[in-house]
Amino acid sequence: MQNDAIYHTPTMAKLLADQGKLCEAAEIYRHLIGLDPQKRRYHDALAGVEARLKAQTGERVKATLSCWMSILMAHKRYQNLREIRQNRAPKGHEG
Repeated sequence: MQNDAIYHTPTMAKLLADQGKLCEAAEIYRHLIGLDPQKRRYHDALAGVEARLKAQTGERVKATLSCWMSILMAHKRYQNLREIRQNRAPKGHEG
């Protein structure tokens, strides 16, 4: 995000939030709060953006855990199949 004050406007923050660029929008809202801490709408807007960020993070964590569980289950099935295969091998032929 550019450091130029011209970009640090409520309109730009809302536009970025609407586009899903939540980190950039939060950065602008924090800047605006620093300039005018009494503006309740900046605090409310920042809280909304941060809630959306938290929800996105939760969804990413859930998706990542789901992927890991699938990998772990596949690995366990592989180990089970490998064990079955070793048990079926003729005596003296392990591999």
